Amino acid sequence: MKILIIIFCLFSVPAQAKFMLTASNIYSQFKDKNYKIPSQNTQNLSYGLFYNLNKFTVSIQTNRFLERENKTFAIRKFDNQLTILKTKLTSDAFTLGYRVNRNIFSGSIINVESKRKIDNHRKNNYSILYGVNYSYILKKDVLITLSLIAPNKELNLKGAGIASINLLF
Repeated sequence: MKILIIIFCLFSVPAQAKFMLTASNIYSQFKDKNYKIPSQNTQNLSYGLFYNLNKFTVSIQTNRFLERENKTFAIRKFDNQLTILKTKLTSDAFTLGYRVNRNIFSGSIINVESKRKIDNHRKNNYSILYGVNYSYILKKDVLITLSLIAPNKELNLKGAGIASINLLF
């Protein structure tokens, strides 16, 4: 993923890529064998570069330096006791899209690092997520995006949906 970021940055300088700031609302569902975890609704802030080449778009985003810890309640399945689940996600995303008028249809590859702490047990997971996106260009430098993320066993993710607004500078 780091190589993709470097290549993208080298190509984006002469191509005049735009800086992108994204505010997202992420709805996700998890399935764990030891805990009942409710659906989570979290907010995320990320930044990156957006490049538009005729009908194709390329973007690279990260939430590094902006990630925050999320807390939610979970129930242990073996004794039905309530406990606190703390999660911190770091993500790097590469998106390739096709533009039709004001619509952009794209696919994403997301490198995720998940740090979980529950009942004094810490667990770090690294995984690759895949998603499909639909973006609508509201104004010249404002995009509204809806995304669906595929299930992932390493993160116990049943699926996720993301609604975001992207500002280009």
